[in-house]
Amino acid sequence: MLDGYDVTLVDVVCSPDELERRESSRGDRPLGLSISQGVYVHGERDLTVDTTASSPEKCAETIVSRLDTVPRPKAFDRLRRGGS
Repeated sequence: MLDGYDVTLVDVVCSPDELERRESSRGDRPLGLSISQGVYVHGERDLTVDTTASSPEKCAETIVSRLDTVPRPKAFDRLRRGGS
């Protein structure tokens, strides 16, 4: 999967209180849905950004500024090989 692509795995986190506040203000999903969605259960990631107090634009800037510092092999390559 995604062979030939330079994939960077970014873990996007947010505090539980902020997740609940956002869900409540949207009103279009059940409360608790976002906190139940554990994506990075495998533990592999290249970067982490926290959206609790950072805008999407700031998170994107952070990701772009750190791309050249991501160690090799990258997380997706480690997962392809079956772990770290």
